[in-house]
Amino acid sequence: MVTTGNLEDHLERLRECDLIVEAVVENLEIKRKLFEKIAPFVRPECDPGFEHQRLSIASMSEVLPKELKSRFLGVHFFNPVRYMPAARARESARGPIRP
Repeated sequence: MVTTGNLEDHLERLRECDLIVEAVVENLEIKRKLFEKIAPFVRPECDPGFEHQRLSIASMSEVLPKELKSRFLGVHFFNPVRYMPAARARESARGPIRP
């Protein structure tokens, strides 16, 4: 189930998630700031991920606590997203994900 919210009022909702994928602009600094903000709310069973085209998972995961780094995923959504409801995990902190 997808539940909408915002980063000012609903951070606690992240504690209920099994998967978190951000989809902000492709800007390393913006994405890093976002993950620094949400990291305290990511439960141990949740896999955090980021949507990307060209940013490396190594550079993104530098701001994460150690316990989140090993579960961090790079995700790619197929375009156009509204017509192709599909995504694939491209890589993890442990390396490329093979089909």
